[in-house]
Amino acid sequence: MNSFYLPFVYLFKSRLKSKMNKISWFIIYIIPIYFIGLSVSNTELLNYSLIFILAVIVFNSVYELGYLENDIQTTKKESNPTYRIDEKTYNFLDNNYAKIIVFKIITIISILIFTYLLFEDKVYIINFIIGLTTIRFFFYLHNKIRNQLNILTFFLLSSTKYILPLVLVLNLNELFSVWYILFLFPILRSIEHSTKIKYKLNKWAEIIGNHDLFRIKYYLIVFVVSVYFYFSNLIEYSFLIFILYFLLYRTATYILVNKNMYKRTNTGQSDLSIKG
Repeated sequence: MNSFYLPFVYLFKSRLKSKMNKISWFIIYIIPIYFIGLSVSNTELLNYSLIFILAVIVFNSVYELGYLENDIQTTKKESNPTYRIDEKTYNFLDNNYAKIIVFKIITIISILIFTYLLFEDKVYIINFIIGLTTIRFFFYLHNKIRNQLNILTFFLLSSTKYILPLVLVLNLNELFSVWYILFLFPILRSIEHSTKIKYKLNKWAEIIGNHDLFRIKYYLIVFVVSVYFYFSNLIEYSFLIFILYFLLYRTATYILVNKNMYKRTNTGQSDLSIKG
């Protein structure tokens, strides 16, 4: 149980429980973000990789604060809460909530100080800290609001999940050049999130249908539109590469799911899908 003090442990225990969940997390989160940033960064490869790793550790530690707040504190106020952990784990975290939160905050601050010392240009780390503060505010809103506005707060959280780790390795011009990252996952995942039963958007959920199939349709449409924009000299070829990457992955996932190799949830999500 003491492992919950460490980064990523709660993420893996509560959101990415299976081996395939963890593999998928790397495929559709870590790998694309790393290479998207690398494709526009002027930083030397070793330095870029080190800073990126630190950014991911700090960011996900902050994100875990939001997960813990949601799973331990917010669920107490809900009439029909969703529990992502078993009773024994819940009781441990509830009894040690303050200590875990304080330990994680100390860890985050320590890594930020170390990272601050690495940078000659302090603007990067300042922007990163502002971003971390912003996502804590988004998580606060997401955990306080209990209505359809959660679709918007979910989109803000999903977007920052993909963008914020790059704030530490890219300048603002480089960051704006990878705007297309929103189309790779945050927009799609927010659409899927909006089909949850609690939002009562039944007609909309019927239109979206099975999530595995919808993902293929989504990426196919985005890819076709992107090809048009590419030949119109409106976007870079890297956009096409990353969209194709996701399209091929989702197609492979759909095939595997339909061969009954992986179990779907009641929303049509397969176990290969990232949670949150």
